[in-house]
Amino acid sequence: MGMRVSALALAVLISGAALGSCGADRHPPGAAEPSGRLTPPALAWLVDEHIEGEASSAEPMTASTLGRLGEDAVGVRVRFRPSEGDDGDLVEVFTAPWASPGMREYRPLRSCASAALSCARIQGVSLRWDTGHPGEDPGSVMALHRSGSTAVVASFAGPMITGDPRELDLPVSVDELVGLVTDPRVAPVTTTEALAQGARFEVYDDPATPGRDLPGPVLSDPATPATLALLTQDHTAWDAATAGPDPRTTPPEVGIIMQFPPQGGWAATTLRVALRPAQRELRGASLRREARCAESDGCAPSGGALVAWTHADGADPGSITVTRWRAGVMVRASWTGHPVTGDPRQLDGPVLVEEMVSLAGDPGLGIGAPADLTQRAEDMPAWWQY
Repeated sequence: MGMRVSALALAVLISGAALGSCGADRHPPGAAEPSGRLTPPALAWLVDEHIEGEASSAEPMTASTLGRLGEDAVGVRVRFRPSEGDDGDLVEVFTAPWASPGMREYRPLRSCASAALSCARIQGVSLRWDTGHPGEDPGSVMALHRSGSTAVVASFAGPMITGDPRELDLPVSVDELVGLVTDPRVAPVTTTEALAQGARFEVYDDPATPGRDLPGPVLSDPATPATLALLTQDHTAWDAATAGPDPRTTPPEVGIIMQFPPQGGWAATTLRVALRPAQRELRGASLRREARCAESDGCAPSGGALVAWTHADGADPGSITVTRWRAGVMVRASWTGHPVTGDPRQLDGPVLVEEMVSLAGDPGLGIGAPADLTQRAEDMPAWWQY
């Protein structure tokens, strides 16, 4: 395939854009009743339903592309209007958990307020475009929509993008992209019709029949504060100002402290993350604690973890803690900074509860660390103070 494909694939993975605020699940009243998990053929058929003209080919996104988007991610690449010497217009779409590490590049920009962005908000959707460069890259248009814990991203590349796509006559319109990413059927659970039509979608081709049952990483190296800091930063939207080992932890514990600067109206935030070998009595205590947590104020189970918090009181801004016991390790993340004034699961800020719940469940997190994370730790970012 030509240069256009690789340029768009790169844009899909690394472009940041604003997403809407948390909302309800992707099946509003009046929507068709969901019946089964979304499949790549069903998603390809839905793309064809929204884009004018008939699709000429469709294929799943590769496992390497989807890997950091989580096990529930589904993505496809669909072509329209090919001609001699031209692969045609390409539409790429994926749906993925909002809290997955692969969505990190999208999370920092939650509005289109910055004048530096070629970005606009339309009907709860963030539209982002990159203008092209003749002879190099035609540019691309991207639409992003978040609903509850799920994000949908759709990108288009074809003719040269010379400005605001809403003012251009493009073969794939902004309205089509917006309609696609807001379709309630483009979700982890979709309808019987979409699944049946996808199974009969003739242009869909998946000779490798890729699966999502990928093995977890091998934790071959000992975890260090550096590897823990890198993994934590992978799960947080905002970049840390400084980070280093937490002096409160002692071996065999591994701990870090990260500082996030004030910005966007949010106070400076201090985040501590610690790993501790999970002994049997700790696990038993966690089970009893979970039962008590569900019945008490200031505590709630979430995604296999416990979320506990104290509200702001005078000069005390309050704090939030996420704790999880799993596979021989206890993970605890706690942070303080901006006043905690309600249920922290509904609060925005430099560190989100859903991000730390995702971190606590990351298969690469443990007393051991995967080899690729150890290699990354050999060249730490400038914020690492050690």
